[in-house]
Amino acid sequence: MTTALPRLAVLKVPTTNTYVHRTDGDVGSVVDGEIDIFSELVKLEIERSQAASTRVHLRFCFNNKYWQKSADNDSIVAKSNKPEEDATSPSCTLFQPTLQSGDKLYLTHVQTGWRVMVNSSTGALYLDKNGVGTSLAWVGWESLVKLPSHVAFKGNNEQYLKAYDGDAYYLQFGSTDPNNNLSGHLVTLVPDGHVRLYSNFFKRFWRRDSSNWIKVDSSDVTANNKETLFWPVKFEGNMI
Repeated sequence: MTTALPRLAVLKVPTTNTYVHRTDGDVGSVVDGEIDIFSELVKLEIERSQAASTRVHLRFCFNNKYWQKSADNDSIVAKSNKPEEDATSPSCTLFQPTLQSGDKLYLTHVQTGWRVMVNSSTGALYLDKNGVGTSLAWVGWESLVKLPSHVAFKGNNEQYLKAYDGDAYYLQFGSTDPNNNLSGHLVTLVPDGHVRLYSNFFKRFWRRDSSNWIKVDSSDVTANNKETLFWPVKFEGNMI
């Protein structure tokens, strides 16, 4: 069901962990390879077809260009300035998503009936008459949270999260001053949307330990340790 898809989204190729975008130039090839999920180049609007609820148009928001089959070959390009609902037209911009488990889907080009594939060498998206399709993952754009670089967190008790001034390297909601060094945290954005959080007081990163407690004891400056990666989830306003 296309109703499961958000209006604004990003498409990721799971095998590369990078994102689908449009190349510069007149050709307008649709390709895999952008590493930053927050890049405006990857933001898509999924427009429902007026004629068939199972079909959609895919439009890049940064230049308002719709996906379609190239007139010259079987590649996918984003060149059209308007949607084309005529499924018999070579410039048809309709695609039919086939939702898989979780956030995965396949895309079928309606005019040809061929699945969308990703070239493993060039990253280009193309149509293959006999292909089973490349599984793509979608992320809702409006679910992404881009935190500022310096933050303080306020709890339900109206207290700010602060470093416990001791050797235990843990945090508690017990400060009335968001500007106190104990309450300050530095946010590092990871290209896939995760964040790493660095305590100004402890001079270390947050880490989930084996008992699911949050400790602030990691000195790993890379993003390789998954226990130091956190995914912000937006509730409303500035609440996460």
